[in-house]
This record gives sequence, structure tokens and C-alpha cells, in this order.
Amino acid sequence: MGDCESTQTTPTGKTRMISRFFRQILTGRDNSTHDMGRWSWLLCVGAVLVHDGFQVYKGLDVNPKDLAFALAAVVAAHGAALGFKASTEPTP
Repeated sequence: MGDCESTQTTPTGKTRMISRFFRQILTGRDNSTHDMGRWSWLLCVGAVLVHDGFQVYKGLDVNPKDLAFALAAVVAAHGAALGFKASTEPTP
């Protein structure tokens, strides 16, 4: 039994880098408390991009000006919300 290799794989450097990147984006100042506002921001931006990607896939027109306005509205609204609650962030 001691000669058996472990079935668990260790993450590569690239995987750890991506994991750290998302952890730093989606958590508060302490990098351990997940922030619902940041998760909401990520999901909303993703939804806008998936919606327009699906329109391209279906062969429909995508107006770049409308896409830019939608992304700007989502990012600005979430940025303002995160800015207002910055004082409640847990300190490291």
C-alpha cells in the first residue's frame, strides 16, 4: 500500500495563478471572505456577454454601442455599490 501513488493531483502553477486571481477579485480585503456584491458583478457581466454571444451565434446583429452601454451600466452600478460598502470590509 505504501507504493501506491496518490490519486490527488496537485494544481499546476497556471491553475494556482487563476485560482488566486479569482479569489482576489471575489473576496474582500482579507482575501478569504466572499463578497456577494462582487459575485453579483461577475454574474451580471457574464450574463451580458453570454446574451450578446448567443445573439452572434444565432446570426443576429449586436450593436457595439448597446453592448458598451450595458457593460458600463453593470460595472458602474456594482462599482458604486461596492464603494458604498467599502467601510464594512473585514480588515486583514
